[in-house]
Amino acid sequence: MARLAVGFGVLMILGRLREGVPVLAVVFVVSLVLPISAESADVLVPDNATASSYGTGWRCDSGFREQEGECLRIELPDNAYLEDNGYGAGWRCKRGFKEVGDNCEAIRIPDHAYLEYGSNWKCNRGYRPEGGACVEIAVPENGYLKDSDYGAGWACIYGFKPNGDECTQIEVPQNGYLTERSNGRGWECERGFKANSGQCVAIVVPENAHLSAAGDGWACDPPYKKSARGCRIR
Repeated sequence: MARLAVGFGVLMILGRLREGVPVLAVVFVVSLVLPISAESADVLVPDNATASSYGTGWRCDSGFREQEGECLRIELPDNAYLEDNGYGAGWRCKRGFKEVGDNCEAIRIPDHAYLEYGSNWKCNRGYRPEGGACVEIAVPENGYLKDSDYGAGWACIYGFKPNGDECTQIEVPQNGYLTERSNGRGWECERGFKANSGQCVAIVVPENAHLSAAGDGWACDPPYKKSARGCRIR
């Protein structure tokens, strides 16, 4: 077929030359025709495929996948949809289903849960996952639910701290105050006092000294230096 196209081009050139058409114009026209004819002759497009708009390639139609030079129909299982991404099985499972072999099986969602994304589920607020189920979180007195997927799922209100499965009141000593931290002892001493055996003891500031910036100790006034007996000039 390509040889016939070339012969046809030669005859076209001879005919146009006899009519007085310039040689360059005839050659330009034939050069546009011959490559296309040659390429078209080389392209063998299989069934269920479409030739590329450029070059000599082709591509399988939607719903088909290339295999050994042919375009075979993609076998779509129940509860799936086509996905033309050029790789993989060519299909994906619908929401609420997960791929198991060549099938799409329904995702089992336990009570008090909802489908989050993909094949994952999440327990409703007030429940936590345990052994493939969602069990209710037991919130103790003076506690509240936390929006968290880890830990006990609850926290104590201000002024209480967790103690096992309960919330016990924080005992704040004199000259102390509650802190926002739920861990530790839950209180700090006022400025000028320091914690000692569960109490807030007054800091004794020696002569030529002052309370530290943190308020829980003291420092010597310059040029005095701290010693075992207080502040002295060395």
